[in-house]
Amino acid sequence: MSEQSFKAGAVGRVFFVHWLVPPGWADAQAMLGELARARARVGEPLVFCAVLSNAAGPPEKELRSRMREVVGEIRRHCDHVHVTLVGEGVVVSLMRTVIRAALVASRLSSVVSIHDSVASVCELHAERLAQSSVETLRAAREAGFL
Repeated sequence: MSEQSFKAGAVGRVFFVHWLVPPGWADAQAMLGELARARARVGEPLVFCAVLSNAAGPPEKELRSRMREVVGEIRRHCDHVHVTLVGEGVVVSLMRTVIRAALVASRLSSVVSIHDSVASVCELHAERLAQSSVETLRAAREAGFL
């Protein structure tokens, strides 16, 4: 695990994890620990929002092979799981295609939603969580999660 492999934390009931490098198994374990602590603090199921860019790249092989296990653990703490692929261009479009295919192959496509922006995730849950999407995004940026 690299020292700065991700930045993560909760804003209200939305848990953000912004991957800075291609995540490995140790990175996922560290993130799951932070997720469990956030869930315990909040006391209610969270909304999970992973943020990937072409700079982070795809997960390492061991993590890809254990993705069902990781998503299962995320679901213990979250009632919704979203992956946001930020950026534009061919590389990001290819990443979206590869991730969608991996989700279908691992039978997770009904559990994990893919988005083009973090704002769309926040807007989707704003009313149900009684959290302003604008304020959630602002707070996540200020906290360094985005």
